[in-house]
Amino acid sequence: MFERPRSRWTLLAIATTLLTVLSVLPIGQLPVASAAGRTPAGLGDYEIWFGSQHTHIGMDGDDGAAGAAAATAFSYAAHIPFLKYYVVTPHVHAGRTVGDTTLYSDATYNTIRGQADAATTPTFVAIAGQEVSTISSGGHWNLYNAGAMVGSDHRDGDWNDTDDYYEHVAGLGAAGEEIAAQFNHATTGDFGNRYDAAAAPYFGTFAVSSGYTGATAQNFSDNGSNLEYSTNNPLENLWAHYLNLGWKLSPAADQDNHEPTWGASSSEYTVIVRPKGTPLGRSNVLQGLRQHMTYATEDANMQIGFIANGWSMGQTIGGAASVAFTICWNNTSASV
Repeated sequence: MFERPRSRWTLLAIATTLLTVLSVLPIGQLPVASAAGRTPAGLGDYEIWFGSQHTHIGMDGDDGAAGAAAATAFSYAAHIPFLKYYVVTPHVHAGRTVGDTTLYSDATYNTIRGQADAATTPTFVAIAGQEVSTISSGGHWNLYNAGAMVGSDHRDGDWNDTDDYYEHVAGLGAAGEEIAAQFNHATTGDFGNRYDAAAAPYFGTFAVSSGYTGATAQNFSDNGSNLEYSTNNPLENLWAHYLNLGWKLSPAADQDNHEPTWGASSSEYTVIVRPKGTPLGRSNVLQGLRQHMTYATEDANMQIGFIANGWSMGQTIGGAASVAFTICWNNTSASV
């Protein structure tokens, strides 16, 4: 049904790769763990999983394609041969506002979880997620694989009180839920404009390119946006701001599909990089997202692996102020 699109070369993949490494380099501190295994020699030492973790459907009022169930989106994405994982993230913000109606029900969320289980195969991972809050009241964020929806006790933009979103995420993790979370298409001052140490182990990615939401192309030809939603401030700059607050976040790119184009509207993807031999499965996908083992690309052919002072992507390192980077990349259709 789908062929891998021809290269649409951008600098985003390489630039975000370098920033990803820098995002996990607390220079001057001692390593918290020794480097695991041997130093990768090249791309052959990595598993590289293309996917997307931000999309919408039409179940119970979510503003995706009318009448589309999660199963429809998962089936569509699974037929794109290079996609290895896909996450459906219906909006839940309307039900989080006191006095508002519930956008969709807990029963529907459980149905989506069941459809994700049914769509998962040895070569494709489907995950149920949710997009929480609003752009105008603190920023959208994604929660992946939670056992239940965020409750209506968490109001829109509820980032700073004694029962905030960070506390909710940290509580799920402490209770043993296998989750991951992402900051979506930020604007200045979003997400409480602060660092939260308890939630930090679960927030692993930051969307540096997203949408556009109304894209109807099914041939990977529409472009997303890496600009801040409210001003012309590139999302890469905002990402750096959150790194400076203390977060360790790797870049993500998604299509934020609101049309029946799940994974096919553009060539924007998040790519998880894991050690060679890591089995494709939900736990390993979530770990890759949670432990910031990703790069963002606007080219579905771009493969990247990198090392900094012998440490691989996602590891927290320290030591020498001088950092030697080794970047491996492959794009057989690129002309540079």
